[in-house]
Amino acid sequence: MMKKHWLCACLVLGCGGRASHWDAPFTPTDPVGLDNAVAVLDPTLDRALLLTSPGPLGLEEHSLPIGQNLVSASASPDGKRLYVLSRGISPRRNPSDERPRLTVIESDPTPRVARTYEFNDPLSGLVLDPENEWAVLYVTSSDSRPVSNPNEILLVNLADLERDPIAMTVQSISGSPQNFSFTSKLSVPNGDPRRLLAIETQNEVTLVDLSDSIGDEERATRQVTIPMPENQQGATGAPAEVAFHDADGTLDSELAVRLDNDTNVLLLPLAAPPAGSDRPFYIEPNLVDVGGEPSTIHFVNTDAGTRLVALVGTNAALVDPATSNVLNVALSKPFTGITLVTSDLGSDTSTDIALLWSNTTPTVGLWDLGAATTTATHGLDTLAVGASIRQVLDVPGDTFTTSKILQGVSGDFYVLDLAARRSSPMLTNGHTFQLTFAPDGRSQRLWAFTPGTEAFASIDLADLNPNELNTERPIWSVFDIAQSNGGVGRTAIVLHQGDSDFGATLFDALAPDTANTRFYSGLAYGGLNHD
Repeated sequence: MMKKHWLCACLVLGCGGRASHWDAPFTPTDPVGLDNAVAVLDPTLDRALLLTSPGPLGLEEHSLPIGQNLVSASASPDGKRLYVLSRGISPRRNPSDERPRLTVIESDPTPRVARTYEFNDPLSGLVLDPENEWAVLYVTSSDSRPVSNPNEILLVNLADLERDPIAMTVQSISGSPQNFSFTSKLSVPNGDPRRLLAIETQNEVTLVDLSDSIGDEERATRQVTIPMPENQQGATGAPAEVAFHDADGTLDSELAVRLDNDTNVLLLPLAAPPAGSDRPFYIEPNLVDVGGEPSTIHFVNTDAGTRLVALVGTNAALVDPATSNVLNVALSKPFTGITLVTSDLGSDTSTDIALLWSNTTPTVGLWDLGAATTTATHGLDTLAVGASIRQVLDVPGDTFTTSKILQGVSGDFYVLDLAARRSSPMLTNGHTFQLTFAPDGRSQRLWAFTPGTEAFASIDLADLNPNELNTERPIWSVFDIAQSNGGVGRTAIVLHQGDSDFGATLFDALAPDTANTRFYSGLAYGGLNHD
């Protein structure tokens, strides 16, 4: 019956009398999940199709315009907005030819275009601030224009959509922007606390002041560029990672840079500027050898104070920013990744707890940094998890703060309970599953699916019981969204992509059951046919 409905929708819309643009091929990009909507981008017709759910197994479709020649689309970290970057018509030959633009779409209470920014030059990269305050638009290496300024960026103030973007050229001697990092608010010796944008080029790091206390022109001209030192082979260093910490009463705020193919890390304390200067800080670079090329760096609070930890094989180098002294802590395994879990575990001490993992060995470690320098074990407990770990994912919300999802290199994934020191495997029979969470954090579940198959699972984080579910068509993607009626209900939207259309099977996300679904077809053509 479902197959019949799909075909009927296409046949009815294929009759005469419709506009010619409906004959264009449907070639969507990967769908994007928002808090209460799913966005399917259709670059052929320059539109975003937003799917919302007004009630149990209900579906509404909203078609919104986006710019011509889509570049990328990203959801804001809180899932409240969709940012769509487009190139427009290039080269422009007529006044009516569309300029490059950034389209801001908000989905609550009803999907709408909240703001459109137009630019003179096409930009091909978009980076969103984790704190939802800024966006960076920039030129990527894939830009195909015969002449472009690779150091051109635009800063968009997302906290105030009425403000115009800030255009600037990144000050660089021999490189162009490669990566962008936003700091949290950092205390400075001369002025109010402020956030910084750290821009990594091939051989430098440039800092842009994001303080509200300076004007946009001053923001563009007061960049601070720090050249990278030469590595052990005599080549100019390339930045690979930027870490930061706020002032702690003893130390100034500070940044640190990990370098590619280098045993050194570069410390960048935000020191007091010379007397009479109106600058908020002065950079005093300090190079420290950590005994090997680190896989990652992170500032942590230990029993000996603030330290920069650099993971180097089976050692962790603890760097004292005040003295540059290095304490090497022997680890039982070659850990390659670190994330702080202090607040997740509800620790009320002044020292941190870190989760260590490895992409080369099937072990994780829970490191109590309150014992990093004073005990024989250095506060490290290890746990075998059955696979090397590719990525560690947080569980959204405040219900399961002590749970982490470990994605294995082999495709399996594991639910790690930090409090119980227990890892539960979720075997996938060789399939590489994609995982999505219920973003509300209250409904205690995640979804696992393999695109192109017809089976997927809802996993209750309370008892780790996988609920196997099925659809009658291959799965494109799965999303868990809030219903748009303001209630507490949630809908799981399982998308299916056909050759010239797409459909959706809807489940009650709070109590998913294959026997209680509704299928909708004809979504690419404005139809909401359902069984």
